[in-house]
Amino acid sequence: LEDGELRCTEDIPWGDDALVNLVFFDDHPCGRYGLMASNGKYLSANGSLLAEANASCKFLLGFHDNLLSFRDEEGNYLSCIGGKAVLKVKTNSDKVTKDELFSIKDSEPQFTIFDARGKWVSVRGSEEIKADQADVTDNERFQFEVIGENKAYILTNRQKYAEVNGSGTVVASGAPGSPVAFTVEYCGNRVKLIAPNGKYITVKPNGSLIANGDGSDPSSLFTLILDNRPKIFLRGQYGFIGCKGASGRLECNKAKQDVYDLTCDDGAYSLKSADGKYWGVDGDGAHQNSGAKVQFHLEFPSRSMCLIKFVDGDTYLSGEQNGAITARGSAVSKNTLWEY
Repeated sequence: LEDGELRCTEDIPWGDDALVNLVFFDDHPCGRYGLMASNGKYLSANGSLLAEANASCKFLLGFHDNLLSFRDEEGNYLSCIGGKAVLKVKTNSDKVTKDELFSIKDSEPQFTIFDARGKWVSVRGSEEIKADQADVTDNERFQFEVIGENKAYILTNRQKYAEVNGSGTVVASGAPGSPVAFTVEYCGNRVKLIAPNGKYITVKPNGSLIANGDGSDPSSLFTLILDNRPKIFLRGQYGFIGCKGASGRLECNKAKQDVYDLTCDDGAYSLKSADGKYWGVDGDGAHQNSGAKVQFHLEFPSRSMCLIKFVDGDTYLSGEQNGAITARGSAVSKNTLWEY
C-alpha cells in the first residue's frame, strides 16, 4: 500500500503495508472475491481503494496450478500497470498471461521489538541484531515463523534468520533451510526470549543481544508489537467472530467475518469494531460495547493461531459451540485458540 494504491513493488512482503486480505462476497449470486488493503479499503477494478465495496470490487477467481487470476465483471483481469506497477484491471485483457497471475503467501506475524530502555531491536547496522534504534523501518521488523509450543524461527528483512554465534551474540546469519528456534515466554505486557542454547537473551549497554541470562535480569524483558495486522478478523473452531445484532455481544459461530482495528499500547492490545466501540468482557461474556479501550494480551503458541487473554481477569477468551465467547479459559485448548 503506497500513496493510496496497491503496488507490486516489494521483493518480499514486509510490514503492515504489504498485508492484503482475500475477502469473500456472499451477496453476489455466484460468489465473488475481493482484495482488502491494510487500511481496510477494497480494491476496485480501476485501481482506486473504496471504503465500501461495490460491483467493481468483486472478482471471479481463476486457478492456474498454484497461481490465481482475478477477473472483473467485464471479463478483464487484474494486472500490474505502468512504471509504478499499480494493481488494477488491464482493459481489453481477456487473456491470462504471466502478468495477470498471482501467488498467495501465508502472512506470518511480524513484530517490532523494543527493550527495557525503549530502544528498538534492529539489523540496521550489520548482521548483528542490536537494540539501539530510536525509530522503526523495515530493519526493525522481524517475522516470527511459529512452529509450536511458543517456539519460532525469527526472520529479518534481509531474509536471514536469527541465531547465536560462538560468543553468545545474537546475529542474523542463519540461512533459509536451517533456522534455529527461539522460545517466547509471555510475561503480561512483556516477553522474554530464550535462545536455542537455553539461555535468556539480555541486552548489553551498547545494545548487543547476548544469550547468557537466567531470566532474572531486567534487560531480558522485551515488548513485542504485532505490526502486520492493523485490521484483523478471527476464526475459532466453530466459525468467525462477529457481532450478534444490536446486542453487541460477540459470537464465534459466524459464517462471515467481522473486521476489527487492532492497536497496541505498551504491549497490551485493544480491538475496535466498525462502529467505534471496543471489545470488552462482562459477566455474560465478550462484547463490543465498550466506549473505552479494554486491554487484552495476545500470545502466539502455534502457527496462525493466537490466544486472547483478558488482562483484568487473567483468563483466555474461549468459544463455545453455541457461539458464546466467555473469559473462562485457563490454558491452550481448541476452544481458546483463534486463527488470525
